[in-house]
Amino acid sequence: MFGAMYRRLGAVILIWVGVMVGLQTRAQPSSGAAPLMAGASVAAGEADTIASEGAARRALELGFASVAVGLGQDLVEDATDSIGRDERLLSLVI
Repeated sequence: MFGAMYRRLGAVILIWVGVMVGLQTRAQPSSGAAPLMAGASVAAGEADTIASEGAARRALELGFASVAVGLGQDLVEDATDSIGRDERLLSLVI
């Protein structure tokens, strides 16, 4: 009789400690940026290009080929140097 009562009490204490630890870790503020990205910087135009390339890749993976082609064509048109234009054209064709 007493053994079952102590097991229940132990289970309640264990659950209570787990909840308190969970609330404590949840209440801690996050550090913000990832540690390896602290010194990284990207030019404003490059950030848009990277985002557009990612959007085109995701559209192709999801099966929206016409959307991916439209985004790819915009990227090819926006390329300023011939090497970048050729690389984007190659990725569009592939």
